[in-house]
Amino acid sequence: MIVANQRAYRDAVGWIRAAAPGRTSRLAFAWRRYRAAFMAGLLVMGLLALFDPGAFGQTGWAPSLGWPGWGAVALLVIAIAYWVLRRRQAAGALQRMVEPFLRPLDDHPSFEGATGALAACGSAFVYRFAVGWVWGPAVLYGAGVLLALSDAFFVIDTVLAAGGVGWGLGILFGVDGVLSLVAFALAARRLRTWRLATSVHKAVTTGYEA
Repeated sequence: MIVANQRAYRDAVGWIRAAAPGRTSRLAFAWRRYRAAFMAGLLVMGLLALFDPGAFGQTGWAPSLGWPGWGAVALLVIAIAYWVLRRRQAAGALQRMVEPFLRPLDDHPSFEGATGALAACGSAFVYRFAVGWVWGPAVLYGAGVLLALSDAFFVIDTVLAAGGVGWGLGILFGVDGVLSLVAFALAARRLRTWRLATSVHKAVTTGYEA
């Protein structure tokens, strides 16, 4: 039984790996994801700075703080422009992320093979598949996003304080940035097949409503 489960699991993983697109640079992938998350953070933190500078230890609202407040507003405008120019890419990425939870990706040539192989596995191997190919990459991606958001917070905080922050903040900025890139890089290969793996896992476990 164990041997059969192992064989079925290897088959399921093989189908998923075969579905991966062409090779890509982990560093390039990580940088693109960090940049997007950082710009999303600038948008959120910029809005927070505009309407609630108290979150950054300031009083009043951003324009009342002089040039530091206007500096934060400028960063907010840059972030807004960034996402306006990339609104279609952002909407498409969000749609692709949600799609595996809404419908089976049975139009993918690897879907049937991976689903059949995973369905032949015992529950322990199904759980192993979920951890390695669905939840694990998602957790790494989420960690990368949170760390990039922290960097955006540090930038807005530094601008509002007119640069009057301790050197420790600069170290935190660098450490968070590096860790964010590392998290994205570690997840890079499995994130390329995350949508398919998620759909396969859902089809085998909870299934899709007709």
